[in-house]
Amino acid sequence: MLKFITLFAVGGTEKQFLYLTKELDRSRFDIRVGCLARKGDFLRDIEAMNLPISEYSISSLFSYGSLRRQWTLAQDIRRDGIQLVHAYGFYPNLFSIPAARFAGHCVTVASVRDTGAFSNRKKIKTVTQKMACQLADCVIANSGAVRDWLVSLGVGPDHIRVIPNGMLLPPRAVSRRDFPIRRQLGIDPSTALNAVV
Repeated sequence: MLKFITLFAVGGTEKQFLYLTKELDRSRFDIRVGCLARKGDFLRDIEAMNLPISEYSISSLFSYGSLRRQWTLAQDIRRDGIQLVHAYGFYPNLFSIPAARFAGHCVTVASVRDTGAFSNRKKIKTVTQKMACQLADCVIANSGAVRDWLVSLGVGPDHIRVIPNGMLLPPRAVSRRDFPIRRQLGIDPSTALNAVV
């Protein structure tokens, strides 16, 4: 399995990538990581997992150099016998999904985590995102709004699965201490509280 991301910066997609990669059962899956830039604050966390990381750096997604790097990725997928490519985000979808399709015998999953509303190149990004999603075997959207947007672009609704962002949090020890505010407000010490600041 190849999990592909732009880079390892601090962000929502990158954090999801990190958590989901960490939770995969390595006794069942041969996990590899691909990226467009091997940098960012989360790189150390990925390196600590001792997973192979391949960088396919490009100066522009829409360039001859990008096509050459996609060709290299396709050859690597074929050589390594990768059976699943899961791309996270616009650039990885556009870069790795066509390369994986060209490599053949590989299931492709595109992840879309926004509607492109804040893109400065909205038209071209919308058209190319649609193309990448139509090439993918499955598209994961992180919300119903993203799913609806993809359907409005022409991506088949049966092609899309909504999986909300989420992460496992370590269990917290429940504190049963008697805080003065509980007494003042008449709140039982065993009642769970959430505070908003």
